Amino acid sequence: MSDESVEILGKVTTGSYHIVEKYYNLKRQLLNLSKLHMSDMYAPVGQITRKYSYQEALGLIKDADEKFYPEFKDVIENMVKLNHIDVTPRKGKNRGAFCANGKLKHYPFVFVNYANTFDSVRELAHELGHAFHFYYIQRDQNFINIDISLVIAEIASVFNEILTFDYLMNTDLSKEEKISLLCDFIESKFATSHRQNAFYRFEKYIHDLIEKKLPTTEEIKEAFVKEMELMFGNSISKIKEDYANFCFVVQHFLQVPFYVYAYNMSNLLVISIYQLYLEQREKFVPKYLKLLSVGSSFSPEEMLSEIGINLNDPSFWEKGIKYLSDKIDELEKLVENS
Repeated sequence: MSDESVEILGKVTTGSYHIVEKYYNLKRQLLNLSKLHMSDMYAPVGQITRKYSYQEALGLIKDADEKFYPEFKDVIENMVKLNHIDVTPRKGKNRGAFCANGKLKHYPFVFVNYANTFDSVRELAHELGHAFHFYYIQRDQNFINIDISLVIAEIASVFNEILTFDYLMNTDLSKEEKISLLCDFIESKFATSHRQNAFYRFEKYIHDLIEKKLPTTEEIKEAFVKEMELMFGNSISKIKEDYANFCFVVQHFLQVPFYVYAYNMSNLLVISIYQLYLEQREKFVPKYLKLLSVGSSFSPEEMLSEIGINLNDPSFWEKGIKYLSDKIDELEKLVENS
């Protein structure tokens, strides 16, 4: 990725910090707290208690995918017939979830431990999104070009998550369940986009400072707190007292410097692409399929420009911010009507 696109992404994300502040002030209200602290940042708002069997989850995901592009449903059904989806928790089975591409020109494999929860539905949708990506790359590319770059790797998985999320929000969930679902969704996106952007800005500042002098422990902590306070605004109290030391336990800062920008880029990229789909609907589908099929035959910027996306255009990244902002407005309306 070019330095220019990374910087433009950062400026757009930083310029949208007000939606983070708005959300966490709303969360404080939902938790009925006079003040919100960093320890409350990921506290759950309600819970989704209903259970989804594996067959119900598969049906939900297939319905959501079929509305987008009918062949997605066919891919899932063929993977089921081939026993390429392993979902049963059992003794000796490893934990976690992943998708493996399998042999060239064949269907991929999905591995999850399905537990009948909403999180399991989301996890299954995520891995099946990876499966779509592998399927179209292997169908259209040769062995040399089947790799996926870090920036593009999560496009299909997160896109499929969002498709399933929006589909679920239109089912017979109660108002309380929808509030819980929205909070969980919004927080997960902030954690991967805005929070990682704040980390990136902190890293940049510290590396620039190191070129001039060796910063003290207090200077490092102050720089970190400054970025956190900029992002959360007035929504979270006592950030300095509760969170300053956290900058010393983020392994990426030491082990993989400047890795964190990629979280924001890949996450906001797919949300912006999804917003593009909401604006263009069926006209967007062929572009998306083309994006899934190119593998590593183009650089990320080249493959995105092929479908009309310019990563140096702030208005593209602002589409992702609009989607998140709309979700916060949707949450606010549900809260007002509770």
